[in-house]
Amino acid sequence: MKRTSTLFFLLLLLSACAPFGGGGGRGGSAGDAVGPPIISVTDQQQALLRETAAELKLTPRQLVLWERYQQRAGALMADQLRSEPPPNRRLSAPQQIDSRVATVRNRLAAIEAVQQAATAVYDSLDVEQQKIADQRLAETVPPLYSGLISCFTAPPTRDQPGGAPPRR
Repeated sequence: MKRTSTLFFLLLLLSACAPFGGGGGRGGSAGDAVGPPIISVTDQQQALLRETAAELKLTPRQLVLWERYQQRAGALMADQLRSEPPPNRRLSAPQQIDSRVATVRNRLAAIEAVQQAATAVYDSLDVEQQKIADQRLAETVPPLYSGLISCFTAPPTRDQPGGAPPRR
């Protein structure tokens, strides 16, 4: 039973990683005509931002607000894609948890900054532009990612920072 649940969990994890280019999926070698090439999450977000801006037909005044929004959304995405350092095993358990809480707080502050910038853009739009924004703008906000996959990586070895000394 345990083996079945472990296999199920691994399959679920691999299928969750597939949209991000991990765990099988399409792509193959450069010469394969299997399907569309896999593009990075960052490239997808940038394309979505460009398409949304083009559809909104922003005025120069609105474009200034849009650029601020785009910068904040990009910063949030970059922060989320940065790999988490391995846990420092020299810290106590509460200190390690505090570190994770601090990361989440920082990301919450970042998404709140995205929200404020998006509101400023939206408030500057005319009625027709707001109709387009109602359909597209929320899609350009990167979803928060808390590092779930990194929780399941192997703990650091004694040769890595934060690694435990060998057992005797």
